[in-house]
Amino acid sequence: MAPSLHIVATCSDRKSHPPAVRLRDAVGRSIAERFASWRSAVRDAKGQRTAAEELYQGGDWTVVRDLPAVATSMGWRPNLWVSSAGYGIVSNTEGLVPYSATFATGHADSVAGASRDDQATRQWWRCATSGRGALGRSMCSIVESDPGSTILVLASPIYLRAMAADLAASISAFRGRGALFIVSSRVPSSEPSLAECWLPSHATQQAALGGALVSLHARAVRHLLRAVSPRDFVKENLSIMSKELEGEAGETRKRSPGAAMTDDDVLAFIRTHLATDPKASHTGLLRQLRASGRACEQSRFRQLFKQVKPNR
Repeated sequence: MAPSLHIVATCSDRKSHPPAVRLRDAVGRSIAERFASWRSAVRDAKGQRTAAEELYQGGDWTVVRDLPAVATSMGWRPNLWVSSAGYGIVSNTEGLVPYSATFATGHADSVAGASRDDQATRQWWRCATSGRGALGRSMCSIVESDPGSTILVLASPIYLRAMAADLAASISAFRGRGALFIVSSRVPSSEPSLAECWLPSHATQQAALGGALVSLHARAVRHLLRAVSPRDFVKENLSIMSKELEGEAGETRKRSPGAAMTDDDVLAFIRTHLATDPKASHTGLLRQLRASGRACEQSRFRQLFKQVKPNR
Protein backbone atom coordinates (compact mmCIF):
# COMPACT_ATOMS: atom_id res chain seq x y z
CA MET A 1 0.00 0.00 0.00
CA ALA A 2 1.19 3.51 -0.80
CA PRO A 3 2.46 5.51 2.20
CA SER A 4 -0.02 7.90 3.81
CA LEU A 5 0.50 11.65 3.49
CA HIS A 6 -1.51 14.40 5.19
CA ILE A 7 -1.09 17.92 3.77
CA VAL A 8 -2.32 20.65 6.14
CA ALA A 9 -2.55 24.07 4.48
CA THR A 10 -3.50 27.38 6.04
CA CYS A 11 -6.80 28.89 4.93
CA SER A 12 -7.02 31.99 2.76
CA ASP A 13 -8.60 35.33 3.56
CA ARG A 14 -10.04 35.37 0.04
CA LYS A 15 -13.17 33.25 -0.28
CA SER A 16 -15.60 32.34 -3.04
CA HIS A 17 -18.63 33.60 -1.06
CA PRO A 18 -19.17 36.62 1.22
CA PRO A 19 -19.02 35.78 4.93
CA ALA A 20 -22.21 34.68 6.63
CA VAL A 21 -20.54 34.99 10.05
CA ARG A 22 -17.83 37.36 11.25
CA LEU A 23 -15.72 37.02 14.36
CA ARG A 24 -16.19 40.72 15.16
CA ASP A 25 -19.79 39.87 16.09
CA ALA A 26 -18.82 37.24 18.69
CA VAL A 27 -19.45 38.41 22.24
CA GLY A 28 -17.74 37.55 25.51
CA ARG A 29 -15.04 38.89 27.78
CA SER A 30 -12.84 35.77 27.76
CA ILE A 31 -11.52 33.71 24.85
CA ALA A 32 -13.71 30.78 25.94
CA GLU A 33 -16.82 32.98 25.97
CA ARG A 34 -16.04 34.52 22.58
CA PHE A 35 -15.43 31.09 21.08
CA ALA A 36 -18.73 29.79 22.47
CA SER A 37 -20.48 32.74 20.85
CA TRP A 38 -18.61 32.10 17.58
CA ARG A 39 -19.43 28.39 17.62
CA SER A 40 -23.12 29.11 18.06
CA ALA A 41 -23.08 31.60 15.17
CA VAL A 42 -21.36 29.08 12.88
CA ARG A 43 -23.69 26.21 13.78
CA ASP A 44 -26.83 28.37 13.51
CA ALA A 45 -25.87 30.06 10.22
CA LYS A 46 -28.41 29.68 7.45
CA GLY A 47 -27.61 28.91 3.84
CA GLN A 48 -25.60 26.39 1.90
CA ARG A 49 -22.22 25.14 3.06
CA THR A 50 -19.29 25.15 0.63
CA ALA A 51 -16.57 22.48 0.44
CA ALA A 52 -13.43 23.87 2.04
CA GLU A 53 -11.25 23.50 -1.05
CA GLU A 54 -13.83 25.44 -3.09
CA LEU A 55 -14.32 28.14 -0.46
CA TYR A 56 -10.71 29.32 -0.33
CA GLN A 57 -9.41 31.40 -3.24
CA GLY A 58 -6.18 33.07 -4.30
CA GLY A 59 -2.85 32.13 -5.83
CA ASP A 60 -1.79 30.01 -2.86
CA TRP A 61 -4.91 27.85 -2.99
CA THR A 62 -4.58 27.41 -6.74
CA VAL A 63 -1.34 25.57 -5.96
CA VAL A 64 -2.61 23.85 -2.80
CA ARG A 65 -5.52 22.22 -4.65
CA ASP A 66 -3.01 20.58 -7.02
CA LEU A 67 -0.83 19.09 -4.27
CA PRO A 68 -2.82 15.83 -3.78
CA ALA A 69 -2.55 15.05 -7.52
CA VAL A 70 1.20 15.72 -7.44
CA ALA A 71 1.57 13.52 -4.36
CA THR A 72 -0.44 10.69 -5.95
CA SER A 73 1.71 10.79 -9.08
CA MET A 74 4.80 10.34 -6.89
CA GLY A 75 3.42 7.29 -5.05
CA TRP A 76 1.72 8.80 -2.01
CA ARG A 77 -1.81 8.20 -0.66
CA PRO A 78 -2.66 11.83 0.19
CA ASN A 79 -5.27 13.66 2.24
CA LEU A 80 -5.71 17.44 2.16
CA TRP A 81 -6.71 19.42 5.25
CA VAL A 82 -7.23 23.10 6.06
CA SER A 83 -6.12 24.84 9.25
CA SER A 84 -8.11 27.96 10.08
CA ALA A 85 -8.95 30.33 12.89
CA GLY A 86 -12.62 29.77 12.15
CA TYR A 87 -12.72 25.98 12.38
CA GLY A 88 -9.42 24.47 13.51
CA ILE A 89 -8.43 21.65 11.12
CA VAL A 90 -11.02 20.35 8.66
CA SER A 91 -10.95 18.08 5.61
CA ASN A 92 -10.82 19.71 2.18
CA THR A 93 -14.25 18.21 1.40
CA GLU A 94 -16.02 19.39 4.56
CA GLY A 95 -18.85 21.86 4.00
CA LEU A 96 -18.14 25.19 5.69
CA VAL A 97 -20.16 28.29 6.38
CA PRO A 98 -18.49 31.23 4.59
CA TYR A 99 -16.84 33.17 7.41
CA SER A 100 -14.32 35.80 8.37
CA ALA A 101 -11.90 35.01 11.20
CA THR A 102 -8.12 35.22 11.40
CA PHE A 103 -5.13 34.93 13.72
CA ALA A 104 -3.54 37.95 12.01
CA THR A 105 -3.47 41.10 14.16
CA GLY A 106 -4.99 44.43 13.24
CA HIS A 107 -8.00 42.86 11.48
CA ALA A 108 -11.60 43.50 12.48
CA ASP A 109 -12.14 39.73 12.70
CA SER A 110 -8.89 38.91 14.51
CA VAL A 111 -8.85 36.45 17.40
CA ALA A 112 -6.36 38.59 19.33
CA GLY A 113 -7.47 42.05 18.21
CA ALA A 114 -5.00 44.82 17.43
CA SER A 115 -1.93 43.47 19.22
CA ARG A 116 -0.07 40.17 19.23
CA ASP A 117 -1.28 37.84 21.97
CA ASP A 118 0.08 34.31 21.55
CA GLN A 119 -1.63 33.09 24.70
CA ALA A 120 -5.02 34.14 23.33
CA THR A 121 -4.51 32.52 19.93
CA ARG A 122 -3.25 29.26 21.50
CA GLN A 123 -6.29 29.15 23.78
CA TRP A 124 -8.60 29.80 20.84
CA TRP A 125 -6.96 26.96 18.92
CA ARG A 126 -7.57 24.60 21.84
CA CYS A 127 -11.24 25.60 21.94
CA ALA A 128 -11.61 25.08 18.18
CA THR A 129 -9.90 21.68 18.06
CA SER A 130 -10.54 19.85 21.32
CA GLY A 131 -13.38 19.01 23.66
CA ARG A 132 -17.07 18.55 23.01
CA GLY A 133 -17.43 22.06 21.60
CA ALA A 134 -14.73 21.73 18.94
CA LEU A 135 -15.56 22.74 15.38
CA GLY A 136 -12.56 20.94 13.84
CA ARG A 137 -9.82 18.45 14.59
CA SER A 138 -6.45 18.90 16.25
CA MET A 139 -3.11 17.87 14.82
CA CYS A 140 -2.77 15.38 17.65
CA SER A 141 -6.01 13.62 16.67
CA ILE A 142 -4.87 13.26 13.04
CA VAL A 143 -1.53 11.77 14.08
CA GLU A 144 -3.15 9.43 16.61
CA SER A 145 -5.50 8.10 13.93
CA ASP A 146 -2.63 7.53 11.46
CA PRO A 147 0.65 7.39 13.46
CA GLY A 148 2.78 5.97 10.65
CA SER A 149 1.89 8.77 8.24
CA THR A 150 3.88 11.74 6.97
CA ILE A 151 2.35 15.14 7.75
CA LEU A 152 3.28 18.28 5.83
CA VAL A 153 2.11 21.54 7.40
CA LEU A 154 2.42 24.72 5.35
CA ALA A 155 1.57 27.83 7.32
CA SER A 156 2.61 31.37 8.12
CA PRO A 157 4.41 32.05 11.42
CA ILE A 158 1.25 33.75 12.74
CA TYR A 159 -0.78 30.56 12.37
CA LEU A 160 2.05 28.35 13.61
CA ARG A 161 2.17 30.34 16.86
CA ALA A 162 -1.49 29.50 17.46
CA MET A 163 -0.94 25.83 16.58
CA ALA A 164 2.44 25.48 18.30
CA ALA A 165 1.47 23.47 21.39
CA ASP A 166 -0.74 21.14 19.34
CA LEU A 167 2.02 20.56 16.78
CA ALA A 168 4.62 19.89 19.47
CA ALA A 169 2.34 17.47 21.33
CA SER A 170 1.65 15.52 18.14
CA ILE A 171 5.31 14.62 17.60
CA SER A 172 5.34 11.97 20.33
CA ALA A 173 2.34 10.19 18.74
CA PHE A 174 4.16 9.25 15.52
CA ARG A 175 5.29 5.67 15.01
CA GLY A 176 7.64 3.98 12.57
CA ARG A 177 8.47 6.15 9.58
CA GLY A 178 5.79 8.68 10.58
CA ALA A 179 6.99 12.27 10.86
CA LEU A 180 5.93 15.91 10.94
CA PHE A 181 7.39 18.48 8.53
CA ILE A 182 6.64 22.21 8.74
CA VAL A 183 7.15 24.43 5.70
CA SER A 184 7.28 28.10 6.74
CA SER A 185 9.59 31.10 6.93
CA ARG A 186 10.16 30.39 10.64
CA VAL A 187 8.80 28.31 13.51
CA PRO A 188 7.81 29.43 17.03
CA SER A 189 10.65 29.54 19.55
CA SER A 190 8.13 28.67 22.29
CA GLU A 191 8.27 25.01 21.19
CA PRO A 192 11.94 24.08 20.49
CA SER A 193 10.99 20.64 19.14
CA LEU A 194 9.39 22.27 16.08
CA ALA A 195 12.80 23.43 14.84
CA GLU A 196 13.61 19.74 14.26
CA CYS A 197 10.63 19.50 11.86
CA TRP A 198 11.26 22.75 9.98
CA LEU A 199 11.83 23.03 6.22
CA PRO A 200 12.62 26.74 5.68
CA SER A 201 10.66 28.47 2.92
CA HIS A 202 11.59 32.10 2.42
CA ALA A 203 11.70 34.88 -0.15
CA THR A 204 15.15 33.96 -1.55
CA GLN A 205 13.54 30.85 -3.07
CA GLN A 206 10.82 32.74 -4.92
CA ALA A 207 12.74 33.18 -8.19
CA ALA A 208 13.50 29.46 -8.35
CA LEU A 209 10.02 28.25 -7.40
CA GLY A 210 8.11 30.88 -9.37
CA GLY A 211 4.80 32.54 -8.62
CA ALA A 212 3.86 35.23 -6.13
CA LEU A 213 5.27 35.37 -2.61
CA VAL A 214 1.86 34.48 -1.13
CA SER A 215 2.03 31.01 -2.73
CA LEU A 216 5.69 30.36 -1.85
CA HIS A 217 5.06 27.74 0.88
CA ALA A 218 2.68 25.79 -1.37
CA ARG A 219 5.19 25.90 -4.23
CA ALA A 220 7.95 24.74 -1.88
CA VAL A 221 5.82 21.74 -0.88
CA ARG A 222 5.07 20.98 -4.53
CA HIS A 223 8.77 21.09 -5.35
CA LEU A 224 9.66 18.76 -2.47
CA LEU A 225 6.95 16.26 -3.42
CA ARG A 226 8.35 16.12 -6.94
CA ALA A 227 12.00 16.08 -5.90
CA VAL A 228 11.97 13.63 -2.95
CA SER A 229 10.53 10.12 -3.24
CA PRO A 230 8.15 8.86 -0.54
CA ARG A 231 10.82 6.36 0.49
CA ASP A 232 13.26 9.21 1.22
CA PHE A 233 10.72 11.57 2.79
CA VAL A 234 11.71 10.74 6.38
CA LYS A 235 12.86 12.81 9.34
CA GLU A 236 16.44 11.56 8.98
CA ASN A 237 16.60 13.41 5.63
CA LEU A 238 15.36 16.77 6.95
CA SER A 239 18.68 18.51 6.29
CA ILE A 240 18.87 17.02 2.78
CA MET A 241 15.38 18.31 1.98
CA SER A 242 16.26 21.74 3.37
CA LYS A 243 19.32 21.82 1.15
CA GLU A 244 17.11 20.85 -1.81
CA LEU A 245 15.11 24.05 -1.32
CA GLU A 246 18.19 26.13 -0.61
CA GLY A 247 19.96 24.60 -3.60
CA GLU A 248 17.18 25.72 -5.93
CA ALA A 249 17.50 29.28 -4.67
CA GLY A 250 21.31 29.23 -4.78
CA GLU A 251 21.48 27.91 -8.33
CA THR A 252 19.01 30.55 -9.49
CA ARG A 253 21.15 33.32 -7.99
CA LYS A 254 24.40 31.97 -9.42
CA ARG A 255 23.45 31.07 -12.97
CA SER A 256 22.48 33.45 -15.76
CA PRO A 257 19.42 32.55 -17.84
CA GLY A 258 19.99 29.89 -20.49
CA ALA A 259 18.05 28.90 -23.54
CA ALA A 260 14.79 27.17 -22.64
CA MET A 261 14.31 23.56 -23.72
CA THR A 262 11.25 21.42 -24.39
CA ASP A 263 10.81 18.08 -22.59
CA ASP A 264 11.76 16.27 -25.81
CA ASP A 265 14.97 18.31 -26.05
CA VAL A 266 15.90 17.47 -22.47
CA LEU A 267 15.09 13.78 -22.91
CA ALA A 268 17.25 13.65 -26.05
CA PHE A 269 20.12 15.31 -24.16
CA ILE A 270 19.83 12.79 -21.30
CA ARG A 271 19.68 9.74 -23.59
CA THR A 272 22.69 10.92 -25.62
CA HIS A 273 24.86 11.46 -22.57
CA LEU A 274 23.79 8.26 -20.81
CA ALA A 275 24.73 6.33 -23.94
CA THR A 276 28.26 7.68 -23.49
CA ASP A 277 28.34 7.43 -19.69
CA PRO A 278 25.66 5.05 -18.29
CA LYS A 279 26.69 5.86 -14.69
CA ALA A 280 26.16 9.60 -15.05
CA SER A 281 23.97 11.16 -12.35
CA HIS A 282 21.14 13.57 -12.99
CA THR A 283 22.98 16.34 -11.09
CA GLY A 284 26.10 15.87 -13.20
CA LEU A 285 24.14 15.92 -16.45
CA LEU A 286 22.22 19.01 -15.35
CA ARG A 287 25.50 20.84 -14.74
CA GLN A 288 26.65 19.87 -18.23
CA LEU A 289 23.41 21.08 -19.76
CA ARG A 290 23.61 24.44 -18.02
CA ALA A 291 27.29 24.81 -18.85
CA SER A 292 26.33 24.51 -22.52
CA GLY A 293 24.12 27.61 -22.22
CA ARG A 294 20.78 25.87 -21.95
CA ALA A 295 18.28 25.89 -19.09
CA CYS A 296 16.10 23.39 -17.20
CA GLU A 297 14.68 23.64 -13.68
CA GLN A 298 16.22 21.09 -11.30
CA SER A 299 13.10 19.14 -10.29
CA ARG A 300 11.87 19.02 -13.91
CA PHE A 301 15.24 17.66 -15.06
CA ARG A 302 15.16 15.03 -12.31
CA GLN A 303 11.72 13.80 -13.36
CA LEU A 304 12.73 13.58 -17.02
CA PHE A 305 15.93 11.77 -16.02
CA LYS A 306 13.80 9.20 -14.14
CA GLN A 307 11.74 8.62 -17.29
CA VAL A 308 14.92 7.53 -19.06
CA LYS A 309 16.47 5.75 -16.10
CA PRO A 310 13.67 5.05 -13.57
CA ASN A 311 15.85 3.32 -10.96
CA ARG A 312 18.10 6.32 -10.48
